[in-house]
Amino acid sequence: MVKNRIQDALIALSIAFALVLSFSLQVDADDLSPTTCTVIASNATAIVSSIGILATSSVTQLEASFSRVIARVHSVEPFTIEFLDDLTQKDEILYNPRPFIEHMRSSADDLKGLQRGDVILADTYSYSYGSVELAIGIGIKNIRKLNRAARVRFEKKGVLLYYAPVRNSPTSYLTVYRDGTVLCQDMPGNGISNKHLTKAELNGLKSEYFVQQINRIPSDAGISEYGPGIFLSVDHYQKLDINNPPAKFETFLARLNSMIESYVQSATYRIKYIRRADIKDWQYGDILPLDLAADENGRAWLNQNLEKLSRIKPSPAFFKEAEDYDKGRGDFYHYKGKIYSFTFPICTDRPTGSWACFRAAELPYGKLRDNYWGYKVWPSDFGVRLSAVPNEGLDISKDEYYKHKVFYTSLLLGSRFTYREGDYLFQGVQVNYH
Repeated sequence: MVKNRIQDALIALSIAFALVLSFSLQVDADDLSPTTCTVIASNATAIVSSIGILATSSVTQLEASFSRVIARVHSVEPFTIEFLDDLTQKDEILYNPRPFIEHMRSSADDLKGLQRGDVILADTYSYSYGSVELAIGIGIKNIRKLNRAARVRFEKKGVLLYYAPVRNSPTSYLTVYRDGTVLCQDMPGNGISNKHLTKAELNGLKSEYFVQQINRIPSDAGISEYGPGIFLSVDHYQKLDINNPPAKFETFLARLNSMIESYVQSATYRIKYIRRADIKDWQYGDILPLDLAADENGRAWLNQNLEKLSRIKPSPAFFKEAEDYDKGRGDFYHYKGKIYSFTFPICTDRPTGSWACFRAAELPYGKLRDNYWGYKVWPSDFGVRLSAVPNEGLDISKDEYYKHKVFYTSLLLGSRFTYREGDYLFQGVQVNYH
């Protein structure tokens, strides 16, 4: 009974999907009369075929899926596709930095009859694998070929090339789509997605591909989908090695490198930080002198004063203030020309909630301890003041950026230093471009 209800529900969903798809794929759906929409499972396949799908299996075999997609087949062996549309998402076209997908789990029956260039409708799903450490893979099933009308509709959609050089980062990429959309990244976390080639620029790129006879270079199956390499779908699907390229190919790659460089140079740079903290004067030197009690050297001082400190409790207000630092929200303290962090943690060997249960550490100036613990003073001659940077970040003017380019560029991957400006400390200062 339950199984029959599930089958009926799947059939109903398939018929409803057929109605929607008949419009989205712009193919004739005159046969979809109210009578037709009440057909039983044996006729459901015919409905799907009438809207542009060359069915390869029964609709009743549909299984629960992660998402329903339209994709282009670039290679059957190995099976390689790119997603053109995700029918479970609002966006009509998918723009992915790495658009070509290899090594998807699939069945031989689903791949039967597929050819390079086919546009398909399919369901994707996730699965776990790995015996030592679990990983998540993507599988594809319930593949249907779309008819010629659908292929024409998607002819100008999808990727033209994906270039994965090793420039300033192993994650550098330049992805150009057939509609002129460009995605670019030269350093991690600095993706550029607001560029678009004109029709003339796009045609010029495709023309050079043929003039330099890139289409005649044999594809290299050994190139990883993550690069380094270039993946092309201009004339046919190719994976090419970019190390020691022939002269004509090198000219084509130089053009792509020039595009990346121009996008980076013309990008808008934005500065932001993770956390701002006050630097307060330490008011408790008579109880706990930070210069003696901080860090490992403070153990001897604590042992000498443990009994006295165990009997003294901080005020509720200060206890809350210092406890918050340990939760990432507190302040720093200035004492005898140095800066310290201070917190009241939970102790097992000392009375929690007393002055004996504390943690204090000097924040060294101009050097790093434990890789990320240290501070510098924010340059006073810079046009950007950290205290004026809002939560969402602040765009740096072109003049300001190029005036201090070396410094700002050093922040592209974030700074391990905390920066001091006046009575504030700014942690996680980073510059990104977009």
